[in-house]
Amino acid sequence: MGVILQDLQGNQYDLKKYGLFTDAPVVSPPSPRHTTDTIDGRNGKIDLGTTFEGRIIDVSMAFISRDRIDYALLRDEIFALFDARKYFYLIDTDQPGKRWKVKTASAYSIDRKVDIVGEFEIQFVSMSPFAESIGTTLNLAESDYVPQFETNEVPQYVFSANQFEVYNDGETVDPREVPLVIEFKGASTDLTIKNITTGDTWQLTGTTNGTDVVKLDGIRALKNGISIFGETNRKVLTLSGHGWNEFEITGAIAPFEINFDFRFYYF
Repeated sequence: MGVILQDLQGNQYDLKKYGLFTDAPVVSPPSPRHTTDTIDGRNGKIDLGTTFEGRIIDVSMAFISRDRIDYALLRDEIFALFDARKYFYLIDTDQPGKRWKVKTASAYSIDRKVDIVGEFEIQFVSMSPFAESIGTTLNLAESDYVPQFETNEVPQYVFSANQFEVYNDGETVDPREVPLVIEFKGASTDLTIKNITTGDTWQLTGTTNGTDVVKLDGIRALKNGISIFGETNRKVLTLSGHGWNEFEITGAIAPFEINFDFRFYYF
């Protein structure tokens, strides 16, 4: 029970260096933000959709210094560690496969219990309403991935068939909001990739050869690193949440390969 802190490069902070002990984080519930409109003469409101605010995470901490002089030095190092100008990742040790991107939310005070012991409660803010999986779908074996939703099949994210299914363990993945990389390698004529589950279709007008790599990276479309956005139907592919997404490819010429690289997002 406690927290692990990582910098944005994934390097773990050594909390023992600061003499820090932590309790389990307390994560605030999702806070909805409803968008509505009204029409004169009509009762009620028109629902235009719901989004979510960021999240607040409270953590109780304590530290033990070697002596009175070391107490002040350690306190100042903790102030620098939780510099509110920088982001870092917070991981609940009870959910080691997820992380929150946070920064210090507000001022906090350290209660000096005895000469060498300090206790404080600190509040962090995540600008996103979602925690994310530490690993991506192409390196899940290297992370502490624990799926939230049961599936009898082991998810795969590299395919060489015209029809396949992509499993999304978390909330909807929209490349306009979060990273999603889809790579197609191989020959094709008027390549079309369709997510039957969501109804999204991406199309490329023209051909690729066996050594070409087509990459859909967020809203960008690239072939061998060069933009081909103007040769597409200017659409994006999204992934429905909490289950399987059924895909169909047309225009591809075997042998080819397609892979999906993304993180899972959780409330």
